[in-house]
Amino acid sequence: MTGRFGIVFCQSIRVVSICKGDDVSFLVATAIVLAVMGSVFWIMPSPAERKKMQLRNHAIRKGFGVKFVYDTDKDLNSTHRGQYIGYSITAEKLGLAKSRPFEIKLLSDKSCPDGWKVALSIGVENDEISRLIHQLCEYAGYIDKLTLSCSTFTFYWQERAGKDVLDGFADKVVSNWRALIVNRGGEAAGSCTPPCQLKEKAPKAPGHNKGYSER
Repeated sequence: MTGRFGIVFCQSIRVVSICKGDDVSFLVATAIVLAVMGSVFWIMPSPAERKKMQLRNHAIRKGFGVKFVYDTDKDLNSTHRGQYIGYSITAEKLGLAKSRPFEIKLLSDKSCPDGWKVALSIGVENDEISRLIHQLCEYAGYIDKLTLSCSTFTFYWQERAGKDVLDGFADKVVSNWRALIVNRGGEAAGSCTPPCQLKEKAPKAPGHNKGYSER
C-alpha cells in the first residue's frame, strides 16, 4: 500500500506542477490531489486494524479458524451489537480422538471470584471445571465466552490483547481439554504429548497464504 501511495502522490504532484500557470487549473488539480490522497488514507488499515490482522494470521497458522460470529445463544450482555470474533479449532487438528460426549460453556463475569461463570456443564465433574477456571482466571478480562466439547474448542472475544495472551490462553485450555478427552476414553496421538501446546505452522509460499491480508 505504501508503494502504491507513493506512486499516486508523485503523479499528483506532477499534475499540480504542470497546472501552476493557470490559477483555475491549479486549484482544480490541487482539489483532485487532496481527494486522491484522502481516498488512499481512507482505505489504508489503521495501526489497530493491522495489529488485529497480524493476530488473526498468527491464530490461523496455529490451526484456528477465525470468523465474525454473533452470540446467537444470547449468553452475553453485548455492547458490540452481539458481534464477536470467534476462534475455533477441532480436536482432530490437535491429534485428539473424540471421547464420550461432554460440554462446558464459560462466560466472563467480573462478579465471580475467578472471573468466570459456568453457563453450561454436561458430563464434567465439578473439580475439573474448578481446575479449568482457576487456570484461566487471568484471561477473563480478555475472553468473553469459551465453549469446550469432545470435538471442538471455541472462544469469542474482541481481540483486546496480543499474541502472548492468545498463546497462553490457548495452551492452558488445550492442556485441560486433552485431560478431559483422555479421561473420557479418548486418546491423544503420539505427536500430541502434554502439555499438548499449539504449534505455529511454517508460513506457506507466497501466493498460497489464505490468511488475513495486512495490506
